[in-house]
Amino acid sequence: MNILVIHAKNLTEKDEIDFDYKQRLDKAIELANNQNLDKIIILGGYVRKAKISQAKAGETYLKDKVKLPIMLEEKSITSIENLVNLKQLISENDILTVVSSDYHNARLVFLYSKYIPNKKIFIGATSNFTGVKKLVELVYLGYAKVDSREKYLSKWLKFIRK
Repeated sequence: MNILVIHAKNLTEKDEIDFDYKQRLDKAIELANNQNLDKIIILGGYVRKAKISQAKAGETYLKDKVKLPIMLEEKSITSIENLVNLKQLISENDILTVVSSDYHNARLVFLYSKYIPNKKIFIGATSNFTGVKKLVELVYLGYAKVDSREKYLSKWLKFIRK
């Protein structure tokens, strides 16, 4: 099967998708309507005190815009949990097209090679890539290599959000 995988993103405080997540979903719509794909899997659970999962918010946005079946993975809250749970939803012969933001792609390439190494992965990047996002991408990739269990980044993010 040819599967389109969308990595969701944290929702706003009003449980809505933000600009970056909308870009990912718009790219997914473009791919779903122009590529030979069999289904969509959206990865993303309940973060903070959200009333809906990240994946469900994405499905709501895509519902009338694509004709492919959509499967939700709503248990994960980190990129690594995304991949661990995704691995249970796919078969050995599936070909994955992965959609995320540009700044997240380098990290995803690294994590997919570690957790789903035998898959053919194609990253469908979003537009609006700036020098600042490139810097974030490089820092994020470096973090992925150092802290692949995501222990420290989440603590750091909680600290800077205070």
